[in-house]
Amino acid sequence: MINTDKIRGKDWGFWFILVLILLFLMLLIGYCTVTGKSIKEVSDIKDLLKDVLLMLVAYRWGSSRGSKDKTELLNKQGGSGTI
Repeated sequence: MINTDKIRGKDWGFWFILVLILLFLMLLIGYCTVTGKSIKEVSDIKDLLKDVLLMLVAYRWGSSRGSKDKTELLNKQGGSGTI
């Protein structure tokens, strides 16, 4: 069973967008397979979706997210969160 306590607010949006992008990528591959077109013909769309996906994942688990979490933790402890 899914623990929905950790999936709140912006997390729903993140996972929705992530799944949506993955679905679009799969549909794009399916489109190319069914029509017999080369993936190179739709490479601009593929590259855009791939870049957005990588940016979302990098923010979610990258340094920007860690910095945001650190600032929130410092604010909860009574610090200003800034130097």
